[in-house]
Amino acid sequence: MKKALAIMLAFIFCLGAVGFVHADEAADDFPDIEKDGKALTSTDGLALYDVVTFGRYPQSMSGEPVPIEWVVTGISGNRVQLLSRYALDSQKYHNGNLSVSWQKSKLYGWLNSTFLEAAFTAEEQKWLYGPVSLPSVAEANQLPLYLRICESTGYAISQGADPNKCIWWLSSGSGEYQVRNGEWWWSDTRTANCASAVLETGKVAKGGFQVNYSGKTVRPIIILDLGGSGEPVSTPKPAATAKSGSVRLNGQKLTSADQVSLYDVVTFGSYPKTANGDAAAIEWIVTGISGSKLHLLSRYALDSQRFHNGNLLVSWKDSQLYSWLNGTFRKTAFTAGEQKLLYTSVSLPSPAEAAELPQYIRICEPTDYAASHGADPSNCIWWLSGDSVECEISYNGQEWMANCAAAVESNGKISDPGYQVNYKGKAVRPSLIVDLGGSGTTVVTAQPEPEPVPEPEAERQIGLMLNGEPVTSADELQTNDLVTFGSYPQTAKGAAAPIQWIVLGIEGDQVTLLSKYALDSQKYHNGNLRISWQNSKLYAWLNSTFYDTAFAPEEQRMLAMPVSLPTVEQASNMSLSQRICTSTPYAIKQGADPKKCIWWLSSDSGAYQVKNGDWWWSDTRTANCAPAVRETGKIAKGGYQVNYSGKTVRPLVVIELEETYGK
Repeated sequence: MKKALAIMLAFIFCLGAVGFVHADEAADDFPDIEKDGKALTSTDGLALYDVVTFGRYPQSMSGEPVPIEWVVTGISGNRVQLLSRYALDSQKYHNGNLSVSWQKSKLYGWLNSTFLEAAFTAEEQKWLYGPVSLPSVAEANQLPLYLRICESTGYAISQGADPNKCIWWLSSGSGEYQVRNGEWWWSDTRTANCASAVLETGKVAKGGFQVNYSGKTVRPIIILDLGGSGEPVSTPKPAATAKSGSVRLNGQKLTSADQVSLYDVVTFGSYPKTANGDAAAIEWIVTGISGSKLHLLSRYALDSQRFHNGNLLVSWKDSQLYSWLNGTFRKTAFTAGEQKLLYTSVSLPSPAEAAELPQYIRICEPTDYAASHGADPSNCIWWLSGDSVECEISYNGQEWMANCAAAVESNGKISDPGYQVNYKGKAVRPSLIVDLGGSGTTVVTAQPEPEPVPEPEAERQIGLMLNGEPVTSADELQTNDLVTFGSYPQTAKGAAAPIQWIVLGIEGDQVTLLSKYALDSQKYHNGNLRISWQNSKLYAWLNSTFYDTAFAPEEQRMLAMPVSLPTVEQASNMSLSQRICTSTPYAIKQGADPKKCIWWLSSDSGAYQVKNGDWWWSDTRTANCAPAVRETGKIAKGGYQVNYSGKTVRPLVVIELEETYGK
C-alpha cells in the first residue's frame, strides 16, 4: 500500500502542481449550505457537531474540487461557526523562522486569498462573517477529543501533509520555544519561533512546531451568517447593536461635546468581545473634552499584543503595536464613516496621561476576546505609548539588560520603564480623539502628520503670545509653557503659521525658547570639514535666511542674542518628551527624514570614527561630526557627519522682554 502511495505521489509530482478548478468555474450550481442534502436558510434544525457542506475544494489526489464538509462548532442567532471536518491542505505557518502575529502570518494571508477564492464563489463569500481563520488554542481545547483528531484528504497529502501523522496548525501567534526536531521542549539546544498545533493524538501543543516547518495541515474555521450579509468578507463586521458612523451616549447619537461629561461612557465602533470572536459595540471612557473633540480611552482591554517583535530599542511610532493599532485594529473596529470622525491616529495613553487618570480607571479588565488572545484576566497589565528604553530585568535569580516599554500594572500603578517590549500577555486599551464636528477625511496613519499647527492669521500678531494674549513680563510665564513668536512656513505647500516655542528657561527679563517642532532641514556644514559652531553654514543660515523669514523687524529687536541651537548640556537638561522631535510637513518637504526626526545641536564639530553616517567608537573611517538628538530622544555626542542631509533644525532664541513694547 505504501509503495503504491509513493508511486502515485511521484506521478503527481512529475505532473507538477495540481491546478485548481476555481470555485466560480464549477459546472453545476451547488447550493450554498446543506445538511443531509437539504439547503439551509437558517440555523433552525442545526445542532452542535452536525456535519454540513459548503463551498468546494480539491480533496482527492486528482485535485478535483468537491463539496467541503464542515463540523458545526458554534451557533449564535443566525450565525454558525464551522470547522472543516478534514485537513484540506498542507501549508507552512510562515516563511522563515520568524516571530510573527497570526494576522501577519503567511498562512493567514493564504487562507484569505488563495483558499478563499478557490473554495467559495463570490456569492458564497457574501455569507462569510469575518475572515477565514483557524481555531485558537482555547477553541481547540473546547472541542471533543474525537474532533481534534485529524484526517488528511488525499489532496492535502499530495501537497505535503504527513500521511501517518495529521498535525494541524492553530491560530495563536508564534513565540520562542526550545526545540528539538521541530517539536517543543522546555530544555534543549536551540531556540525557534513556534506556533501552536494539535498533535495526531488530539493533544493541543501550545509550543507547537517551528513556523516554517512543512508537513503540517490546515483545518479552516469560518462563520456563516445565514441571514445573508450581502457584503464580501474582509474583517469582522460590527455587531447588530453597533451604530455606524456615530458616537453614542446611552444609545443616543451625540451631536455636540456639550452633551457629555468627563468619565462618561460612550460607544463608538465595534470589535470582537467574546472568546468566539463575536463583535460588540466598543465602550469608551471620556478622558478629555476640547471644543468639539472628545478624548476617549477604551473601557476594557480589547486585545493582547506585544509592544514590538524582538528585544529592540524602538520609537513608539516605529513599534509593531503602533502599526497594529493603525492597521488591523482601525480597519476592524471602525467603518469608513467612523474613520472620518478620527482626529488623530489611534494610540495609547502616555505615562503622563495615564497618571492623570483616577486609579479605578487605570485598573484594567480584559474582554473574553482579549483573554483568548493571551491577556491575563487575573493580572491585567496594559501597555502605554512612548519610546522603549534600556532597562535591567531581574527574574528567577537571573539579570539581563532589555529594552522596555511603560505599562500600567494590574493595581493601577504606572510602571516605567515597564516590561520587555517583546513580552506576551500584556493588554491593549486604545485611545483616540474623535471630532464631533466631523473632519470629513480619513486619518492618515502611514506617516502621521504633526500635531495641527495654527492657521495663519489675516493680520499676524507681532510679539510673544501666551494663549493668544501678549506677554509683557517674564512674570507671566513658567518653564515648559507653550508660546508663539514669529512665523515660518509649516505646511507642505509652504503656508506660514505662528511658530510654537517651549519655554526652556527664565532669567530676569530674558526668556529662552526652543521651537516645539523641527521647522526645517539643513546640513550642519557644506563639506566634511572640522568647523566651529559660529563658523558653520547652519549658524549663518539661522541668522540670515531663517532670521529674516521668521521675525518681523519689531520681533528682531526683541532678540537678546543670535539665533542658535541648544548645546549638548541644554539638551541634557530637557525632558525626554521635549527631546523627541516631530517635523513639520514643510521640513519633510525640505528633506527631513519623515520616519526619523533627528535634530542638530550647536557644539563644534569633531573627528569621529563613523560607519554609514552613524557614530561609532571604532570603525574604518574618520569624519567630522556634529552632535545631534536622535529620534528616540537620546543625545548622540558624536552625532552625524556635518554634511549629511535629512537632519532637522529646532531653533533656540533668547528674548529680552524689556525691549518688547513702546519702541
